[in-house]
Amino acid sequence: MDYMIFEFYVGNRDWPCSNVRFYAINDGPIRFVLYDLGQAATRIISNSHDMIINHKIKSPFAELFNLLYAQENFKQAYDLRYQEIINSGLITSENFNRIVDRYVDNIEHIMPT
Repeated sequence: MDYMIFEFYVGNRDWPCSNVRFYAINDGPIRFVLYDLGQAATRIISNSHDMIINHKIKSPFAELFNLLYAQENFKQAYDLRYQEIINSGLITSENFNRIVDRYVDNIEHIMPT
């Protein structure tokens, strides 16, 4: 949910039609990889998932989101988590830059690989 909320929040125009990568190791949880935000904030940011539901974006990930969001338990959990994140002030440009810088420092030595 956090991954989806972030992509919606920054208005990444290339997503969810492309730039979706995820993995799981053995039977572990699915993890999403955040990358290629070159088209972020290039449209009006609605700060919500309306761009998928109201604009009928076609992609496997959009279809997955719509299927999940049609389930009342997921919808309630997603909406609650969305409000928690937005109200926390966690998503700010300053926090985002700080997080990116920290992770770049952690993986810079393996980036050429």
